[in-house]
Amino acid sequence: MMAAKPVFRMQDAHKLSRLKPRWRRPRGKDSKMRRHLVGYCASPSHGYQSPKALRGKVRGLEPVLVANAVQLSMVDPKRQIVIVSSSLGMRNRLSLLRMASEKGMAVQNFRDIGAFVEAQQKALEARKVARQKNAEKKVAKARKAEQKVEEKKEQPSRLEEAVSEEEKKKLEKQEKDKVLIQKE
Repeated sequence: MMAAKPVFRMQDAHKLSRLKPRWRRPRGKDSKMRRHLVGYCASPSHGYQSPKALRGKVRGLEPVLVANAVQLSMVDPKRQIVIVSSSLGMRNRLSLLRMASEKGMAVQNFRDIGAFVEAQQKALEARKVARQKNAEKKVAKARKAEQKVEEKKEQPSRLEEAVSEEEKKKLEKQEKDKVLIQKE
């Protein structure tokens, strides 16, 4: 049996909290880790490579990128693991996940397929309800605007309300002036 690979960390990451435990190659002129001195952290090298039979596999299965139902139907669940494409929309992704779970396929980029599908189904329903409410609000707003226009048509104009001819002439002149001013 093969020994476990060490966790490769950046130089002094175990000493300094500001450094994340990730790998960065040591480049310092006097770096003991760069010179591979005994007692310093291990650096990645060919000696730590996986066996050829396991290289590139996930849980012993060959990963296959899937973007549609045809590709999913070609997957062999005994030898291959499914990776659902990230460029898919939510509805297509949900349909692929349902098909994969029915066929008993392993999916790499989703841990609990059932929980994910349920959560997204609820989210889609909530979006649908919100969209319907929004549409209803728009319709109501349009109706109010139509009612206001009809009310204005029904109201007598200021000219009709004026009793004397002199007042009518003054109001006509004011309205003409408004039109002229608006055009400029």
